[in-house]
Amino acid sequence: MVNSELDAITSGLDQAIGLVTGGGRVLAISYHSLEDRIVKRRFHRGAVGCTCPPELPVCGCGNSAELRILTRKPIRASAAEIEMNNRARSAVLRAAEKVAA
Repeated sequence: MVNSELDAITSGLDQAIGLVTGGGRVLAISYHSLEDRIVKRRFHRGAVGCTCPPELPVCGCGNSAELRILTRKPIRASAAEIEMNNRARSAVLRAAEKVAA
């Protein structure tokens, strides 16, 4: 995009996740599929724990998940909401909770 909006989303998500303490929640509303993809991938990356190959008997990486995804599928506006506010039709909400360290 022209004004680096997508980079700003990535940076903003990283900052929000860094500021939230254990049990805190990060929510993101996106209005475009590219924005939603960034949010979805960042939340997924934060929710992945061990990255060792599955054939290893014991975890050697020591990684643990920093997030727990609260919305497996995005929340979209209802028909009634869209009728009241037509611009809500493209809005997508995703939420994740910071795991206590």
